[in-house]
Amino acid sequence: MSNKTVYLNGKKVSEDAARVSIFDRGFQFGDSVYEVIRCYNGVPFLLDEHLERLERSLGELKIPLPNPIDEIRDLCTQVAREHGTAPSVLYIQISRGVADRSYMPPPGLVPTFVIYCEDMPIADKRLYSEGIAVAVLKDIRWLRCDIKTTSLVASVVQKMNAAARGAEDVLMEREGVGVVESGSGNLFVVKNRCITTAPEGEFILSGTSRGLVLRLAKELSIPVKLAFLQKAEVYGADEVFITSTTAEVLPVCRVDSVRIGDGFPGPITRRLLSAYRAEVARVTNYKYEE
Repeated sequence: MSNKTVYLNGKKVSEDAARVSIFDRGFQFGDSVYEVIRCYNGVPFLLDEHLERLERSLGELKIPLPNPIDEIRDLCTQVAREHGTAPSVLYIQISRGVADRSYMPPPGLVPTFVIYCEDMPIADKRLYSEGIAVAVLKDIRWLRCDIKTTSLVASVVQKMNAAARGAEDVLMEREGVGVVESGSGNLFVVKNRCITTAPEGEFILSGTSRGLVLRLAKELSIPVKLAFLQKAEVYGADEVFITSTTAEVLPVCRVDSVRIGDGFPGPITRRLLSAYRAEVARVTNYKYEE
């Protein structure tokens, strides 16, 4: 296991001492929410946006905050700084707490609060110069994808199925809706120099990186349309890319057996990746390798 800086219920502990009860509802039911925050140069990037989404997810599941949000923000900053300046990710998980196993939680539970930071290098340059392959598979997730819950087994299964087809990620196709997002990121499709991405709502998790890319596209005068696309429209795209906290702006150059555009990352994808990384550098003073 990689080296981690771990806090459990607000106190720093060693990895070996980081233990949660088997009766925790996060373990028993996936009754918990989480956030993953990319840290550059020891600085959590888009921290306020992540914490805003964390509060929303907790509110939707009626799980109380374990600490005031300002204290959680301060702890995130502290943990990232303690861990060091190498690229890393900060993981937050808050469950409803520990109780005897019952679907109906008893009143007065104390949430379990886990936060840790671990090294995670920037993705291989090859992925950004060559792009990845994805497979379109049926969306078998529940109907509240807007809540960032730890119940991720459907995405695990579909990522495994995509890998069996030789793809590096999955695009989820929701019956009667269209292709909504990837297994762990938001989908953007470029046609005739216009970007289309799914609207906010219950079918997608509105990513913090998605929000930044939408802002950057506006600043760069790149037109954006919010709509669900059918699989044939994705196949016919000029460019496809996925945004996520860890991958930033990741080009997709093959969908199923279909080559996208000329088979290489397109100009709008490259432009937005450059703008995204410029924003990272501005906020965190991180210097990407040339």
